[in-house]
Amino acid sequence: MNEAKLKSALMTHLRTPGVLPVGFVPLRHEDRITAGHPDISVTGHGWTTWLEGKHANPAIRSRGIQELTMLRLGRAGRAFYVIYYEHDKDIKETLIVHPSKMDSWKETPHRAAGFNHRYVASFIKQTHVVTSVSSDSVNECPQPTTERNQLVGGHVTPEIKKKLQDEARSKNISVSMLLYRLLAQKFNESEGTAA
Repeated sequence: MNEAKLKSALMTHLRTPGVLPVGFVPLRHEDRITAGHPDISVTGHGWTTWLEGKHANPAIRSRGIQELTMLRLGRAGRAFYVIYYEHDKDIKETLIVHPSKMDSWKETPHRAAGFNHRYVASFIKQTHVVTSVSSDSVNECPQPTTERNQLVGGHVTPEIKKKLQDEARSKNISVSMLLYRLLAQKFNESEGTAA
Protein backbone atom coordinates (compact mmCIF):
# COMPACT_ATOMS: atom_id res chain seq x y z
CA MET A 1 0.00 0.00 0.00
CA ASN A 2 1.34 3.47 -0.80
CA GLU A 3 1.21 6.72 1.17
CA ALA A 4 -1.57 8.31 -0.93
CA LYS A 5 -3.87 5.30 -0.44
CA LEU A 6 -3.20 5.28 3.31
CA LYS A 7 -4.05 8.98 3.63
CA SER A 8 -7.17 8.51 1.50
CA ALA A 9 -8.29 5.62 3.71
CA LEU A 10 -7.66 7.72 6.84
CA MET A 11 -9.80 10.57 5.44
CA THR A 12 -12.58 8.14 4.52
CA HIS A 13 -12.52 6.80 8.07
CA LEU A 14 -12.46 10.28 9.67
CA ARG A 15 -15.47 11.32 7.54
CA THR A 16 -17.51 8.25 8.53
CA PRO A 17 -20.48 9.33 10.68
CA GLY A 18 -19.90 8.55 14.35
CA VAL A 19 -16.11 8.24 14.14
CA LEU A 20 -15.49 11.82 15.27
CA PRO A 21 -17.87 13.84 17.44
CA VAL A 22 -20.64 15.83 15.75
CA GLY A 23 -19.29 19.13 14.44
CA PHE A 24 -15.72 17.96 13.85
CA VAL A 25 -14.44 18.97 10.41
CA PRO A 26 -11.74 16.81 8.77
CA LEU A 27 -10.17 18.35 5.65
CA ARG A 28 -7.51 17.13 3.24
CA HIS A 29 -5.20 19.92 2.07
CA GLU A 30 -2.45 18.41 -0.01
CA ASP A 31 -1.99 19.38 -3.61
CA ARG A 32 0.83 20.57 -5.82
CA ILE A 33 0.31 24.25 -4.99
CA THR A 34 0.60 23.87 -1.21
CA ALA A 35 3.90 22.02 -1.01
CA GLY A 36 5.01 21.91 2.59
CA HIS A 37 1.54 22.19 4.12
CA PRO A 38 0.31 19.24 6.16
CA ASP A 39 -1.97 16.74 4.45
CA ILE A 40 -4.95 16.82 6.80
CA SER A 41 -6.52 19.02 9.46
CA VAL A 42 -9.25 18.14 11.91
CA THR A 43 -11.09 20.95 13.69
CA GLY A 44 -13.41 20.38 16.62
CA HIS A 45 -14.12 21.60 20.16
CA GLY A 46 -12.22 24.80 19.43
CA TRP A 47 -9.00 23.06 18.39
CA THR A 48 -7.38 22.29 15.07
CA THR A 49 -4.96 19.39 14.76
CA TRP A 50 -2.70 19.22 11.71
CA LEU A 51 -1.67 15.78 10.47
CA GLU A 52 1.11 14.84 8.06
CA GLY A 53 0.78 11.26 6.85
CA LYS A 54 3.92 9.25 6.11
CA HIS A 55 4.46 5.68 4.93
CA ALA A 56 7.69 4.33 6.41
CA ASN A 57 8.79 1.25 4.53
CA PRO A 58 11.00 1.18 6.58
CA ALA A 59 12.36 4.76 6.22
CA ILE A 60 10.48 8.05 5.91
CA ARG A 61 10.96 10.37 2.96
CA SER A 62 10.22 14.01 3.56
CA ARG A 63 11.08 17.44 2.28
CA GLY A 64 12.68 19.98 4.61
CA ILE A 65 9.89 22.49 4.05
CA GLN A 66 7.32 19.97 5.34
CA GLU A 67 9.38 19.36 8.45
CA LEU A 68 9.86 23.07 9.09
CA THR A 69 6.13 23.74 8.63
CA MET A 70 5.21 20.90 10.96
CA LEU A 71 7.64 22.15 13.62
CA ARG A 72 6.13 25.64 13.35
CA LEU A 73 2.57 24.27 13.61
CA GLY A 74 3.54 22.02 16.51
CA ARG A 75 4.99 25.03 18.29
CA ALA A 76 1.99 27.27 17.59
CA GLY A 77 -0.75 24.68 18.06
CA ARG A 78 -1.32 20.98 17.52
CA ALA A 79 0.49 19.04 14.82
CA PHE A 80 1.41 15.37 14.54
CA TYR A 81 2.88 12.96 12.04
CA VAL A 82 0.80 9.85 11.40
CA ILE A 83 3.37 7.26 10.39
CA TYR A 84 2.28 3.99 8.82
CA TYR A 85 5.34 1.89 9.58
CA GLU A 86 6.20 -1.42 7.86
CA HIS A 87 9.18 -3.34 9.22
CA ASP A 88 10.52 -6.75 10.24
CA LYS A 89 8.85 -9.06 7.72
CA ASP A 90 5.49 -7.40 7.21
CA ILE A 91 4.88 -6.04 10.71
CA LYS A 92 2.67 -2.97 10.39
CA GLU A 93 2.13 -0.24 12.98
CA THR A 94 0.52 3.18 13.18
CA LEU A 95 2.63 5.72 15.07
CA ILE A 96 1.66 9.27 16.06
CA VAL A 97 4.63 11.57 16.59
CA HIS A 98 4.96 15.24 17.54
CA PRO A 99 7.21 17.12 15.05
CA SER A 100 9.79 17.87 17.75
CA LYS A 101 10.20 14.10 18.29
CA MET A 102 10.89 13.10 14.68
CA ASP A 103 14.56 12.39 15.36
CA SER A 104 13.39 9.44 17.49
CA TRP A 105 10.03 8.69 15.84
CA LYS A 106 10.33 4.93 16.31
CA GLU A 107 10.32 5.43 20.10
CA THR A 108 6.93 7.16 20.32
CA PRO A 109 4.56 5.84 22.98
CA HIS A 110 1.60 6.65 20.67
CA ARG A 111 1.36 3.48 18.57
CA ALA A 112 -1.10 0.82 17.52
CA ALA A 113 -0.85 -2.48 15.68
CA GLY A 114 -1.67 -2.48 11.98
CA PHE A 115 -2.56 0.48 9.80
CA ASN A 116 -5.08 1.63 12.35
CA HIS A 117 -7.22 4.64 11.34
CA ARG A 118 -9.51 4.05 14.32
CA TYR A 119 -6.53 4.68 16.62
CA VAL A 120 -5.77 7.97 14.85
CA ALA A 121 -9.40 9.11 15.22
CA SER A 122 -9.37 8.14 18.91
CA PHE A 123 -6.12 10.06 19.46
CA ILE A 124 -7.62 13.17 17.83
CA LYS A 125 -10.77 12.95 19.96
CA GLN A 126 -8.72 12.56 23.13
CA THR A 127 -6.46 15.54 22.41
CA HIS A 128 -9.45 17.72 21.52
CA VAL A 129 -11.34 17.09 24.74
CA VAL A 130 -8.41 17.47 27.13
CA THR A 131 -9.04 20.74 28.92
CA SER A 132 -7.40 20.21 32.29
CA VAL A 133 -3.93 19.72 30.79
CA SER A 134 -1.84 22.56 29.42
CA SER A 135 -1.47 22.69 25.66
CA ASP A 136 2.30 22.27 26.01
CA SER A 137 1.96 18.88 27.69
CA VAL A 138 -0.67 17.73 25.19
CA ASN A 139 1.55 18.75 22.28
CA GLU A 140 4.78 17.62 23.95
CA CYS A 141 6.08 21.03 22.97
CA PRO A 142 8.65 23.03 24.96
CA GLN A 143 8.40 26.70 25.91
CA PRO A 144 9.58 29.20 23.29
CA THR A 145 12.99 30.81 23.29
CA THR A 146 13.97 34.05 21.60
CA GLU A 147 16.43 32.24 19.34
CA ARG A 148 13.84 29.66 18.22
CA ASN A 149 11.23 32.40 17.71
CA GLN A 150 13.64 34.16 15.37
CA LEU A 151 14.09 30.99 13.32
CA VAL A 152 10.45 29.90 13.44
CA GLY A 153 9.15 33.41 12.81
CA GLY A 154 11.37 33.79 9.78
CA HIS A 155 13.31 36.82 11.08
CA VAL A 156 16.62 36.12 9.40
CA THR A 157 19.16 38.81 8.62
CA PRO A 158 21.12 38.62 5.33
CA GLU A 159 24.22 37.63 7.32
CA ILE A 160 22.42 34.73 9.01
CA LYS A 161 20.86 33.70 5.70
CA LYS A 162 24.31 33.55 4.07
CA LYS A 163 25.68 31.54 7.00
CA LEU A 164 22.78 29.07 6.75
CA GLN A 165 23.26 28.71 2.99
CA ASP A 166 26.98 28.07 3.42
CA GLU A 167 26.43 25.50 6.17
CA ALA A 168 23.70 23.73 4.18
CA ARG A 169 25.94 23.63 1.12
CA SER A 170 28.82 22.18 3.18
CA LYS A 171 26.53 19.40 4.46
CA ASN A 172 24.98 18.83 1.02
CA ILE A 173 21.45 19.47 2.29
CA SER A 174 18.82 22.11 1.63
CA VAL A 175 18.49 25.19 3.82
CA SER A 176 15.01 23.95 4.79
CA MET A 177 16.45 20.65 6.00
CA LEU A 178 19.20 22.48 7.91
CA LEU A 179 16.58 24.71 9.58
CA TYR A 180 14.53 21.64 10.44
CA ARG A 181 17.53 19.99 12.05
CA LEU A 182 18.44 23.14 13.97
CA LEU A 183 14.88 23.57 15.21
CA ALA A 184 14.56 19.91 16.16
CA GLN A 185 17.85 20.17 18.05
CA LYS A 186 16.65 23.28 19.89
CA PHE A 187 13.32 21.64 20.73
CA ASN A 188 15.08 18.54 22.05
CA GLU A 189 17.62 20.58 24.04
CA SER A 190 14.80 22.59 25.56
CA GLU A 191 12.95 19.44 26.57
CA GLY A 192 16.08 17.96 28.10
CA THR A 193 16.65 20.97 30.34
CA ALA A 194 13.02 21.48 31.34
CA ALA A 195 11.93 19.53 34.36
